Amino acid sequence: MGILTGFLILSFYSVVAGWTLEYAIRGFSGSFKGMDLATSQALFSAFTENPYKQVFYFAIFALITVVIISRGVTRGIEAINKVLLPVLFALVVGLGIYSLKNFDAVSTFRFLFAWDLSKVTPHSALEALGQAFFSLSLGMGAILTYGSYMRKERNIFVGAGQVALADSAIAFLACMVMYPIIFSNVQAAEDFQSLSMLFTTLPVILAELPFGSQVVGLFYTLVALAAITSTISLLEVITAYWVDERGWNRKKTAWVMGGVVFLFGIPSALCQGSVKWLSSIHLITVDGEGKTWMQTFEYLTANWFLPLGGLAIALFTGWYVLESALRDQLIPRGGSAAAVGFYRVWRWLIRYLSPILIFLVMLYILGILSPSE
Repeated sequence: MGILTGFLILSFYSVVAGWTLEYAIRGFSGSFKGMDLATSQALFSAFTENPYKQVFYFAIFALITVVIISRGVTRGIEAINKVLLPVLFALVVGLGIYSLKNFDAVSTFRFLFAWDLSKVTPHSALEALGQAFFSLSLGMGAILTYGSYMRKERNIFVGAGQVALADSAIAFLACMVMYPIIFSNVQAAEDFQSLSMLFTTLPVILAELPFGSQVVGLFYTLVALAAITSTISLLEVITAYWVDERGWNRKKTAWVMGGVVFLFGIPSALCQGSVKWLSSIHLITVDGEGKTWMQTFEYLTANWFLPLGGLAIALFTGWYVLESALRDQLIPRGGSAAAVGFYRVWRWLIRYLSPILIFLVMLYILGILSPSE
């Protein structure tokens, strides 16, 4: 199920990721300078309705991903991340400083750091759990695959803690980029839960700043780099399975699986209005609303496959894997009393609390559980 989940997410995620390439080019070229919101919205609609551009940028992003994965873990994933992650971090910090300086920093800090315990509700807690689940790629095999490449002497608890801290740090920095803009603009505040805001409202606002064209270009470059780190993780899950379990050659697997994902994802690229009959097909209906090809697989993966995968992994690890095997992996040789105690807490969490919380997240996402605001 993890392989299937990665396959499906990659097939539509790469389509949206491809949009960032078009907008980075438009940003650097100054296309958004002096543009109003209505024109920006019309531009975005025309772009998503252009079948040639949709498939072209999807293909470019898929090609970049395949090339990186085909080079292997060390020469591909590790080598590119040694470049991408520092650049990504520098761009986030730079744009965050720029955004705080030019937009509503006060409202941003008040929103993020002014604690109001009355707002810590079951609803907000489940929202946070769901976001953490998606942000850390839990339940689809990505962390499982990357974890398998760790050296034996590495401490898994320390590594997991570093991943969680880094993820949270980047999330806060991203808030420093986005929220000052949102709080300083009424239209952005009204639209900020919509994906289209990223490609309609934001470029118009950013383009009016000093060096606006460069800022818009850098912003979409940042989003594109972040997307690449995600697509290579998704394709690695699929590739690793066929290499490790079926004995396929890595380069062959990356190109074959990347090609299959691309073919399967073409309807996602064309169902945003570029092909009318395909855009009108609804594969499933949820709460009376028909879902297009892309929306169907986004709904199934986010609401069913990821939570079910996480629940299965927690139950398998907590109840099926021999404790001796877990202790051998998680407690360093000659481990201290603190390490043993930490392991015992972790094992209780993975056996009891984690499955319960994941199950609650599933009920909430599916609308079965509706905590009061």
